[in-house]
This record gives sequence, structure tokens and C-alpha cells, in this order.
Amino acid sequence: MRERRSLSLQYDGWMHGLPDLFHELFKNGHVMTDEISDKIINIPAGTQVTDAEDATKSYLIKPLEVSQFLDVVSDPGTLDISVADAIDLNTVPVFVEHNMGDMPETTGVKYSEGILVEE
Repeated sequence: MRERRSLSLQYDGWMHGLPDLFHELFKNGHVMTDEISDKIINIPAGTQVTDAEDATKSYLIKPLEVSQFLDVVSDPGTLDISVADAIDLNTVPVFVEHNMGDMPETTGVKYSEGILVEE
């Protein structure tokens, strides 16, 4: 069942106006819960949206990045992973040198999404 919602969206390279699921997961120790998953809004590609200030302007949504959140399942039921036994890891391609040179040495503080990740 589709639920109809009105959103106030803004795009400046990032889509603003949707629930911040990364922040919700961060606050919950990166554990998905029903409460967090209920906040997910999936806007399918090709959805037409109308400019609130000028109704003659409309835009189509085209997702450029998609994230998949996995929920912890205590009982996977009759999950059959026997097909994984047939995987031949010898068929994995070998690493090919990229010829980009040595990794640059970095110093200083690094942040991701405004959170300190390395000193």
C-alpha cells in the first residue's frame, strides 16, 4: 500500500527534507529498529515533484546513490545457503596494479559527516 505524503524538499547536491536515517542509526549504535525503518521514505526514480514557489516548474527524481540497511534477524528460518558451497574462489580475478603510485601520506584530523574518525 502506498502512503501519500507531502514533503518540503530542497536539493543542493544533497536531497534535504527527508528523515536523516544515518543520524538515527548513529544515535542507536547503528542498529536498525522498526521505529527507524518506519521513517524510511523511498522516492522511486521518475517521481514528478512540483516546485512550491512556482507550480509551473516540475522536476523528476533520479536517485544517484542508494543505501541498503540490513536488519538483524534472530531466526533466518529455512534459509538455504548451499549454493554458496559451489562458489569457486579461484575464479576471483587477481589484483592488477593501478599504476597510480604510492598512497599519499596524510596528517591532521579527518572527519566524515562532521564526526571525527581519525587523528
